[in-house]
Amino acid sequence: MDDGRAHSLRDVLERFNRKERNLLIRYILGNVETPPKLCRQFLQRVSEKLELDIPEDAWWATDYHISWLGACPRNTVR
Repeated sequence: MDDGRAHSLRDVLERFNRKERNLLIRYILGNVETPPKLCRQFLQRVSEKLELDIPEDAWWATDYHISWLGACPRNTVR
């Protein structure tokens, strides 16, 4: 994953989000190149319930392996 550019944790998580099921759903929804965004109403309900600020551009992912999540911080450059 070292292409000479700095990567945020979000960028690295998106690069790991490449399971076949996820790619098929993206294709079906017409979002092949960009991560599918979460519904604004859903974000608002979750934000209120958890008392958290959630970015409007939050997106969903599928099937992360625990080892992938462990590798993400190592692939993040600040």
